[in-house]
Amino acid sequence: MIHLLIFDKTLQQKDVVRFKEGTFLVHIWDWQTFQLTVTTEAIDTGDFITILENRSPIYSGVVKQAVAVGKRVTIDGYDLRYLLEGMQMNQLYGRHLVSASPIAGNSVSLIQQTIAKAFPLAQVILDSEPNRTTFSLSPRLKNAHAFLRANNIANEMMYQLFIVSKKRILVRVKYLRDLSHSVILLHNITHQQVQKSKSSKNKYNQILGLGQGEDENRDYYFYDQKAIGDYPQCYIYDLRENITHEDLIQRTQVKFKELQFEYEIQFKTQKNKVAQFLHDYEVGDYVTFSTANGERIKDLITSYTITYQAGQRNDAYELTTGIDKNALTQKIKELKEGGYQ
Repeated sequence: MIHLLIFDKTLQQKDVVRFKEGTFLVHIWDWQTFQLTVTTEAIDTGDFITILENRSPIYSGVVKQAVAVGKRVTIDGYDLRYLLEGMQMNQLYGRHLVSASPIAGNSVSLIQQTIAKAFPLAQVILDSEPNRTTFSLSPRLKNAHAFLRANNIANEMMYQLFIVSKKRILVRVKYLRDLSHSVILLHNITHQQVQKSKSSKNKYNQILGLGQGEDENRDYYFYDQKAIGDYPQCYIYDLRENITHEDLIQRTQVKFKELQFEYEIQFKTQKNKVAQFLHDYEVGDYVTFSTANGERIKDLITSYTITYQAGQRNDAYELTTGIDKNALTQKIKELKEGGYQ
C-alpha cells in the first residue's frame, strides 16, 4: 500500500492520498530532486511530502512547484536535506566562517542538533546504529549541508530525513558497510545492467591550488595538463588553510584527479532469492558487482532511484567510481583529501 502524506510549512499534516506515478532519487551525500503526479487540491508550494510504503517512510521532500492540469497535479521538489543548504555555519554555531576554532564532538549528535535547528518546530527522532564516531572540522564551509556531508565522509556514515507525523522528523543514520566478500550481489539471474558509462565530469586541464597567506604572499601550486592546441580550462582550488606547501601539492593533485573521470554503472534489481536491494544491502554499502560479461566491480552504492508507474515500484541503483578506487578505505581517503570540498 503506497500513500502520500502532505504537510504544511509548520509540519501540520494536511492530507493522505494515494498515488501511482513518481520518481525519487536518494543519494548517499547530496540532496536530489523528485517528481510525482497526484490527484489532490491539498498541496501547495512550500509543503512537505512523505512517501509511505506499508507504513514505512521511503522518501521525504519539500515541494518547489505544483502545476495543476485538470484534476492532475505535477509536483517537483527536493530532498529534505535541501533545506540545510541555506543554513550558514555562523548562524548554526555562532561562529564566523573564517574561524580557526574546530567543531568537534559526537557525529550523530551533531547531525541531530543541526537538523533540530533547521526544523525548530519539530521533534527529532533518532534511528541509528550505536554511535562510534567523533568529529572535528574547521567551520570554514559554505553551509550546514556541506558541513554534514564532510562529516559523513570523514566518519563513513550517511543519514536520511523523513517527516513521519505531525511535527515529528525521523533521522536515520547508518554506517557504510563492506559487504563485498560476504554477499554475492549482482549475478545475471538476479540483476539486469542498465548502463555503464565513463564520462568527463569537468573538462579541466589545469588546476591552481591556493594555500595559506594573502595577496602576493599567497602560497600556490599550479598543475598543468593542457595538451598542445587545447584551450586552457583552469579550476581554482581555494583551500585557505594553514598547510605546508607539500600538503598543498598533494591535495591539489588529488582534487584534479577527482575532477577528471568517473564510471557510472546502473542496475535494476530483479525478483530474486539471492539478495534484495534495501533488504540485504542498500545505499552506503560497499559491494561486489558481477556484470553480464563477467567483470567484477567493487565500489560504493552511491544512489538509487525509486520509480512508481501505474502503482508498481521499480528501483535502479548506481555506484560511482573515481580513478581506480578499488577499496572503500582508499575511496574515503581520497574523498577526505580532495573530493567534495
